[in-house]
Amino acid sequence: MDTTKTSGLVGGIELNTTIVGHSKIDFDRRIINRELLKGGRRVQRRSRRLVARKALSQPGEFPGKRTGALQKAIDLVKPKSKVGFWIKVEPTTDRIKKTGKIYYPAILNFGSKKRNIARRGNYMTAALDLEREHVRTALSQALKDALIPR
Repeated sequence: MDTTKTSGLVGGIELNTTIVGHSKIDFDRRIINRELLKGGRRVQRRSRRLVARKALSQPGEFPGKRTGALQKAIDLVKPKSKVGFWIKVEPTTDRIKKTGKIYYPAILNFGSKKRNIARRGNYMTAALDLEREHVRTALSQALKDALIPR
């Protein structure tokens, strides 16, 4: 009996699937890419919700919303090449680099004695942890659908 196993690490989520009894398998990249985009958007929405509370945050809590700049900066980063499968959800630095300001999400994450800012909760890892099972299940099903035995 022939067994084919596929494994990959996707955004901190490992996927495995097995197809038994086939010698040739075609692969449809579009199915995986579509599901990665959906999963990334799901984590993006969750992380934006975690920083949407209009209040002054205390040390250890998720950052509160004053201007909404941090919430708007949480974006998807997609690969420029067609090699590999990944997507990142992160606070983007495009506007920050152009204006020469400090990278505020890092100051919130690590704190700053110089600026007297205590460390806040990591809303990005919390969002991934909250959405991990749903994204893993959806990507696992997409991987099974993308492998076409012949």
